[in-house]
Amino acid sequence: MKSRRIRAALLTVAGVVCFSTAGSIVMGQSGAPGVWRSADANPDSWKRFVSMEGRFTAVFPGSPKVSEETISSPPLRAVIHKTQFTSLAEYGVIYSDYPKEIVDRTSADVILDQGAQGAVAEVNSQLLSISPITVNGYPGRFLKERMPNGTIMQAKLVLVGQRLFQVAITTPREDGVRPETVGFYNSIAQKFLDSFEIINSNLSAAPAQPVIRDGSCPPDVLNCVGLAEDDLRTRAISLPNPAYPPIARAAHASGTVEVAVVVDEQGQVVSAKSISGHPLLQAAAVSAARYARFTPLSVDDKLVKVSGIIKYDFVLE
Repeated sequence: MKSRRIRAALLTVAGVVCFSTAGSIVMGQSGAPGVWRSADANPDSWKRFVSMEGRFTAVFPGSPKVSEETISSPPLRAVIHKTQFTSLAEYGVIYSDYPKEIVDRTSADVILDQGAQGAVAEVNSQLLSISPITVNGYPGRFLKERMPNGTIMQAKLVLVGQRLFQVAITTPREDGVRPETVGFYNSIAQKFLDSFEIINSNLSAAPAQPVIRDGSCPPDVLNCVGLAEDDLRTRAISLPNPAYPPIARAAHASGTVEVAVVVDEQGQVVSAKSISGHPLLQAAAVSAARYARFTPLSVDDKLVKVSGIIKYDFVLE
């Protein structure tokens, strides 16, 4: 009976954490003519926010509002801390701390899975996908949901010691919207979600892993060799150029986008994410990187994975 009360409390607290960034925004079917003139599309609007109390940092396209609320779901009483900003999309970093005795006897997978269930149940959303992730070496889940009003939420749940974070962005409805506009929504979602980092002090005894920005292998990828950009390019069999997004041209966006990739033992890209560059260009660069192919690398007669960075230059004619 007690374990069922704890499970119900976990669902409630996690659900409230996730509900706090469930979007209410709705956009017209055309995608709105001012999309690329919004703060979300202006790289100068994006500023890094640092919360020493929350022990996290993330970039927002404006100054977020910080607030908190207290909920009680026996045997848990929790304070929900919120850092939120609304522009074209709704952005939020929400966290709450579980009692140590509950975390000590509940596995991370259970807490994260209950959090995912609570997120979906609280707002009656449609779960489009869910997958395990790590952030700075800490376990998590990535969720993509369609909200009842048609908006799309993408979120990371991350468990750091006793603290459950939800980093979420809700973008406008995609039905009837031009493909390049949907691509923009995904690019700002990736920019925000990938910017979230843990500032480690006393949140957990587990060491925080550094963010990989130099092409070396991520800490959760085994049997892997990191290559410099030039060395990776020399192994390329096929390296397609990215298409220049029309919305980026309209906004006069240009410059270099860096994409961190992991290549499997057969030479196929299995992971690609942008680590720098204009947000309007990142989705196109990542899409091109996913279609790249490389000569498999063998070390001591054993095929290994390869990690590195591919740079794409977007030049306006």
